[in-house]
Parts: sequence; structure tokens; C-alpha cells
Amino acid sequence: DADSNGVLDSTDVAAATAAVVAAEQAYQAAKDALTTANTDGLINPAEKAALEQAKADAEAAKAAAQAKVDALPSTEQTAKDALDARLDALTDPVITVPAVNDADSNGVLDSTDVAAATAAVVAAEEAEQDLIDAIADKGGIINPADKAELDALKAAVDTAKGTAQGLVNALPASEAAKQTELQGRLDDLNTTVPAVNDTDSDGVIDSNVAAAEAAVVAAEAAEQDLIDAIAGKGGIINPADKAELDALKA
Repeated sequence: DADSNGVLDSTDVAAATAAVVAAEQAYQAAKDALTTANTDGLINPAEKAALEQAKADAEAAKAAAQAKVDALPSTEQTAKDALDARLDALTDPVITVPAVNDADSNGVLDSTDVAAATAAVVAAEEAEQDLIDAIADKGGIINPADKAELDALKAAVDTAKGTAQGLVNALPASEAAKQTELQGRLDDLNTTVPAVNDTDSDGVIDSNVAAAEAAVVAAEAAEQDLIDAIAGKGGIINPADKAELDALKA
């Protein structure tokens, strides 16, 4: 009992050796857990927590073993050196825990989620641009057929926007900045289809009431000219008068 600890030196060595074995097993368990977690290349929060715990357990086992090895008496230097070497071989890089890359635990890389959401937003923006271009092509005059065409394009925008919205909403909290950006782009897609303003499809806006009123006034004035001319004949109409009045009637 070289260290006067009340325990046979051989027992101290056995205990230290057992502690080193436990540390080696803990490190191997952590490495195995890491290998298993990395099989699909995805690390979700639960896996990250489990790996961190496995690493902590391995480090705690190593520390406990190191304390037992350090306490061995100088008479057991050979055993002590051998056990120290085994502990030194347990280095952190073999159990470095990777970062979470599947924050929402949906089995898809967060970067892939972002790519899909971005592509969907782009598709919605393109559908919106198609609608904008079609509206511009109408030159401000919308007949019923135009309205039906534009409504169909608007429906396509709404469908694409709905698909994109679902993907943007599903982005994990770790992608909050990208989610905010994409949401802003979706919020900008708000083009509305104009109402029909050429009901009879004659290429003229229905709301041109002023032109219609002016035309009616002109017709009334022509009618009054005819009435006045008839009255001016005093009830006697010769062939020349008839020709004149026919011209005014026309």
C-alpha cells in the first residue's frame, strides 16, 4: 500500500484500469452515436442533444479515470504510464458534435427547405408578372373575354402564391431571416384584375357618357333644324322644298 490509502496497490491499478476501460467505452459509444446520426447527413435538435450528452458522458468518464490514474503510487509507474497513454488517445476531435442542419426535424436539410421555398416564391413572382403583362396589353380596355383571361391568370398567381406560402411558413426558426425576406416578396404579389369597362366589346370604354350625351345633343339640334325648316315653309311644299327637307331629315 505504497500510497497509504488503505487499499492494495494492485486494487488501485485495477480500479484505474476499469475506469480507463469505462472511459474508452464511453468514447466509443459517443463515436458510434455520431456515426449513426450522420448516416443520412442530417442533424436535428434531438440528435444534437443526444450527441452532446454522449460527448459529456465520455468526457466525464475520462476525467474520472484520469483522477484514478493520477492517484496511483509511484511504485505503479509502469501501469500509470500505460493508462495515461490510453487516456491521451481519447481526444476531442473524434467526438466533435456537428451543427444542427435539420432544425425542424422534417428529414430535409434546412438549406434544401430554403431552396424549395425560394423556387416557389420565384414561380409565384413569374405568374404575377404574366398577369401584369397581360393587363398592360389590354391598353386599359377590358371586355368580358379579357376579364375571363385575366381571372385565369390571377387564379394561377393565387395557386402559386399559396404553394410558396406553405413552404415559407414551414421554414425552421434557424432560417428566420430568409423567411422574412421571402414573406416580404410574397406580400408584394397583390395585383388585382380590373373590372370590365367594355361590355359590348366594341373597343370603346363603356363609361364614355360624355361622348354619348354630346351625340344626343347633336341629334336633337339636327332635329330642331328640320322642325324649324318645315315651319318656315308655311305648309306649302314644292319639289325644291321637299329636297331641302329630305336633306335635313337625312
